[in-house]
Amino acid sequence: MAEVLLFHHAQGLTAGCLSFADELRAAGHVVHAPDLYEGKTFTELADGVGHAEQVGFDTIIERGRLAADSLPNEIVYAGFSLGVLPAQMLAQTRPGAQGALLDLDHGTYPYVTSSNTVAGNACAGSGIGPTMIDKVIGVVKAYTTRVGEGPFPTELKDGVGDKIREKGGEYGATTGRPRRCGWFDAVVVNHSIRINGIGETVITKLDVLNEFDQIRICVGYRVNGKVIHHVPSSQEVLDSVEPLYEDLDGWKTEINSIGTFSDLPKNARRYIRRIEELTDTKVTLISVGSERNETLGVRNPFPRSKTRPQKNVS
Repeated sequence: MAEVLLFHHAQGLTAGCLSFADELRAAGHVVHAPDLYEGKTFTELADGVGHAEQVGFDTIIERGRLAADSLPNEIVYAGFSLGVLPAQMLAQTRPGAQGALLDLDHGTYPYVTSSNTVAGNACAGSGIGPTMIDKVIGVVKAYTTRVGEGPFPTELKDGVGDKIREKGGEYGATTGRPRRCGWFDAVVVNHSIRINGIGETVITKLDVLNEFDQIRICVGYRVNGKVIHHVPSSQEVLDSVEPLYEDLDGWKTEINSIGTFSDLPKNARRYIRRIEELTDTKVTLISVGSERNETLGVRNPFPRSKTRPQKNVS
C-alpha cells in the first residue's frame, strides 16, 4: 500500500526528514492513499489523522493535496500483483538504497536510518513472502565509505582518504556532504553478508584504486589485546578497535577499457580473489569505470529463476 505522509523539515536530518516521516507512519498519523479512492478528499482525510498541529498541518496541506491529485486512477496492492504474476515475469530485482549498517536493528545504532535496510525487508516492502526470493546479491565498493557520524575503523583521515574521495566522487547525492573514506573492511562486509544472507557480491569502483602502490584490506580488529573478526555490539568498543591489515601490491594502471576479468592486471585479480576468500562469497560483477559498459561479468548473477506455479487469486 502507499501513504501520503505529512511531514516537515527537522533540523539535522537528511533527505527530507525520513525519520520523522517514518515516526508519523508508525503512529498512524498519515493519509492512506487507497482511502483517497473512497470519495473523501485529502483535506478531509488529513484532518482526521491526529496531532495535525505537530506536523505543520496548515503549511503542508496544499502540498499534500497536490500530491494526492497526481496519483494514478487506481492503486494496486503490490503483494497481490506479484503473487499472481506468471513465474517467468517474477525474474526481477529489488534494489536496496542504503547500506546494511544503517539498518535500524542491525546497524551501528544510533548512527542509523529510521527503517530496516537489510534484504529481508524487501519482502515486507513488496508484500511477498521470503520463499519468493531466490538470491541476495551484495553490492560493495572496492573500499569503504560512510556519510555522517558513526564508527568507522578503517577511516583514512589523510591524503589517501582525500584521494579516494576525489577519484571516487564520494559526495552525498542529496546533501553534497563529503563521504568519509577508508580501506576495504572485510569485518564489516562479513557482518553485512550474515544479516542479509548474501551469497554473491558485486564489487564497484575498482578503478578508484588504480594509482596506489599498496592497497590495504582490514581482516580483523584488535580489542584489549584480543583479535576479533566480528562487529562488536557495543558502539563504544567499535569506536576503540584497532584495524588489522593485509597489504597487497597495487596495479598502477588504468583498467576502464578492460573487457574481461582475465585481462585485468594480475594484482587487481589478486585483490578480488582475496576479497572472495575473506568473505566466502563469489564476485559476479566488477565495475571498472562509471559508464554502463565499464562492467566486467565474472559469472552470470541471474541464472534462470526457479519455476513457480501461477496462482489463481481472485
